[in-house]
Amino acid sequence: MMEFIDSHVHLMDRKYNRDLPQVLANAREAGLTAMVNVGYDVAS
Repeated sequence: MMEFIDSHVHLMDRKYNRDLPQVLANAREAGLTAMVNVGYDVAS
């Protein structure tokens, strides 16, 4: 079975503060098996 990995996400962006759980659920439902959360700023 083919797996899908999103190799460049920015999940720490403020625009996801309210709905990050739903974003992750949507990704799973779409068939993503992994995500690489790329650094957004120096702190992350």
